[in-house]
Amino acid sequence: MNLSDPEKFISSFDRPNLSLTVAPGRDKFKSILGFLRQRPHQAGIIYCLSRKATEGLSEKLRNAGVNASYYHAGLSAEERAKRQEDFINDEVPIICATIAFGMGIDKSNVRWVIHYNLPRNIESYYQEIGRAGRDGLKADTLLFYSFSDVIVHRKFIDESKLKEVSHAKLERIQQFCDAQICRRKILLSYFGEHLEEDCGNCDVCKNPPQLFDGTIIAQKAFSAIVRLKEQVAAGTLIDVLRGSSRQDIISKGYNQIKTYGAGKDIAHQDWQQYLLQLLNLGYITVAYDHGNALRLTEQAKEALFGERLVKLVHLASMKSEPVIKPIEKKTSKQLDREGLFEALRKLRLQISREENIPPYLVFSDATLHEMTQDKPTSEFEMKMISGVGVRKYQLYGELFINEILNFQQSKNREAKKSGESFYKTYEYYKQGFSVDEIASIRKVNPVTIYSHLASLYEKGADIDLYEFFSSRELEQIENAFRSLNYTENIKELYMYMGEEIEYYKIRLAISYLKVTSS
Repeated sequence: MNLSDPEKFISSFDRPNLSLTVAPGRDKFKSILGFLRQRPHQAGIIYCLSRKATEGLSEKLRNAGVNASYYHAGLSAEERAKRQEDFINDEVPIICATIAFGMGIDKSNVRWVIHYNLPRNIESYYQEIGRAGRDGLKADTLLFYSFSDVIVHRKFIDESKLKEVSHAKLERIQQFCDAQICRRKILLSYFGEHLEEDCGNCDVCKNPPQLFDGTIIAQKAFSAIVRLKEQVAAGTLIDVLRGSSRQDIISKGYNQIKTYGAGKDIAHQDWQQYLLQLLNLGYITVAYDHGNALRLTEQAKEALFGERLVKLVHLASMKSEPVIKPIEKKTSKQLDREGLFEALRKLRLQISREENIPPYLVFSDATLHEMTQDKPTSEFEMKMISGVGVRKYQLYGELFINEILNFQQSKNREAKKSGESFYKTYEYYKQGFSVDEIASIRKVNPVTIYSHLASLYEKGADIDLYEFFSSRELEQIENAFRSLNYTENIKELYMYMGEEIEYYKIRLAISYLKVTSS
C-alpha cells in the first residue's frame, strides 16, 4: 500500500463501564428473576446455547410477568425482523437468543447481557457482552458456568475439524471463569493488553474467592472413580457418592463399592461444581469417546494417596444469586431525577412510535440522564446537553423543554399542597387543639399530625415538642441516637431501647435534638 505517513488509530479492548460476573450454573432461573427485579425497565439480552432453551426460558419469564421474547435462526426472516425491531424500539425489552442475535444490532441502551450457558470461547464472550453499555453508561454482565456446558462444548469440539485450537480456546474461557484474580486483567491479556491495577468492577475484585482444603472431598471423588473402574460419567459418579437407590445403580452393583454414599452430605449441584473445579485444576479428564467417562490424572493419584493437597473454592463465595442490595433511602433530589428520567423516557418512546424510529435515534439514555441533571429550560441550555445538536433541537428540543417545565410545575404544586397541609395542622395547633382532635378534624392518623409537628419544628415553627415526652425519655432517646451514630431509623432506635418508647415520641425527639444541637 503506497500510503505516505498514515495515521494509526489503536483503541483499547477495555470496556470499564461493564461489570463482569461469573456464577455457578445452579438455580439459574431464580437468579435471573432476582437480577431482573433489581433492574426494572432495563433492556437486556440472555444468550442461550440452543433454540429450545431460548423458547423455554422466554416462556418461563413471561409466566413470571416479565416482558420477554426469543430469537433464533429457526424463525422465519419476517419473524426475526419483527422481534429485532420490537427490541430496538423498546417494545420488548428482553430477548432470549442464540448467538444468531446481535450482529448489526445498534441499540445503545442495552443495560445488561446474561450468558445462560458458557460461551465457546473468549472472542464470542467479548463480542456478546460488548452489546451492553454502548452509550458509555454502567452496564452489567452475568455468565453462568456449569460442568454440563463444558461437556457439551467438548463433545461438539471432538466432532469438529479444528479440535486442537478449539480445545485451547475453551480452556482459556474456563480459566477466565475459574479466575481468582481480576477478571478484566485476564480478559484484556487475552487480547494482548496489560491492565496495571485491578479493575474493581468484577466479582473477583468485589468478592475475592475463599479457598479451603478440599482434599477429603477430592479423595472421595477420586476413590469412587477408581472403584468404578473409570467407566462412568459425572452424573452416575455423583449418584454413587450420594448413595442413590436408582435401579441401574443397584443392578450394576455400584451400591456395593466402599465409597457408595460417602458424599451424601453434599448436594448434587454442589458436587457438580466441585467436579468442575477438579476438571479445570487438571485432576480429572473426560473421555468423550467413551460416554464422557471420568478418568484420573497423575496428580489426582498423588492426592488420592495423600501426597498432594487439593485447594477448592468455597461454594458460598460463588453465589449464583445476585446479592439483593439493601434498599437505600433516596434523597428527594434522587427521586426527582428518577421521576423526570421516566417522564422523558416516556416522551421519547411516544415520539419514536409516531416517527417509526428507534428511541435511541431521538436521544440516548446518556443524553436523558444529563437532562435530568441539568434540567435545561431554554434553547441555549438545551444545546449545551451532550447529544443535542442544532438538528436535534429543531426536531425535539422544545418538546423536551416543555416536559421538563411540566414536571417541575407538577413538583411545585405537590410541594405547595404539602406545605398547605402542614400549615392547616399548624393553625389548629396554635388554636389549642390536641393532636387527636386535629387528626379527627383532618380525618388522618395521629401519627401524620405528629410528623407534621416534627417537620414544622425543624422549619422554625413555634411548637413546644417538650410537652410530648418526659426528660427521662428524651435522655434515653438521645443516648440511643448517639450510640447508633445519629441514625434517624425510627424502628432501629425503637428496638435498641427495648421497645419501651412509642414511635411518635422518637420522631419528635429526633427533631428536637437536631434543632437544639445545631
